Amino acid sequence: MPGYWVFAAGIVFSSGSRHEISLNLSPGQQVVLAGYIFRFERLDLEAKGNYTSEKARITLWRNEKRIGSLQPERRFYAARRQQMMEPGIHWNLLHDWYAVMGEKTGPDRYAMRLYVQTGVRWIWGWGIVDGVWRAAERMAGGGSILSYCLMALRLSGLRVKSMVGRIRRLRRHPARRCYLWLF
Repeated sequence: MPGYWVFAAGIVFSSGSRHEISLNLSPGQQVVLAGYIFRFERLDLEAKGNYTSEKARITLWRNEKRIGSLQPERRFYAARRQQMMEPGIHWNLLHDWYAVMGEKTGPDRYAMRLYVQTGVRWIWGWGIVDGVWRAAERMAGGGSILSYCLMALRLSGLRVKSMVGRIRRLRRHPARRCYLWLF
């Protein structure tokens, strides 16, 4: 159940926070999007076994502090005469930054599409939280608070066999239930 709250928070965060821009950039140029500076540092040309690639090196800055780098890539497969774009992605728990490198628009000049998106990880995080929650329920053998406590103790590596019997005896006596909350 808690996974759905994470999912809902991700939807709320991401629904109104997508920023994007499409423009032409050359190495050395930079652009500001949603308070972040995307700086096109350089272009690397590579020849692999079955394709050639043009890979942009874009650094991401905020308040004169380097956050990370993005490496969008444009590949050309000669055998199939096919082009493929690989987006550059950098992320943390709150934000995702994307860069997609498009067509060449001049000498060392490329069409770029840059994105800043908030909350995407939270949308996907609900599945992880929900999966862990359901696995804990199955391992604990039920849905009671006691079961979750015992499962947590088992996962932590503590020896709980002697405690299990004692706690089960305490559960049978209503007058002693308050002890469980202190436990």
